[in-house]
Amino acid sequence: MDRLINTPLGAPTPLAAFAGFVPPPPRPADARALARADLTTLDGQLRTAMLRTTDQVTRAHFQDLRARIDRSLDPPR
Repeated sequence: MDRLINTPLGAPTPLAAFAGFVPPPPRPADARALARADLTTLDGQLRTAMLRTTDQVTRAHFQDLRARIDRSLDPPR
């Protein structure tokens, strides 16, 4: 999802240097918007789930996922 959101459309991939590489088909125009919407929804679900769990390991996983989602939605510049 991170690559889908943060890779510019039409950006060359590292594999493009290999002979015979067939590039993937172009992404649908709304794929980036839909991925962003899905991550936003998932972040809200994780936030709610964190309030309900008392298990420390589960909470740590939820926090990690939320941090990764945050980096995908708002990458460092």
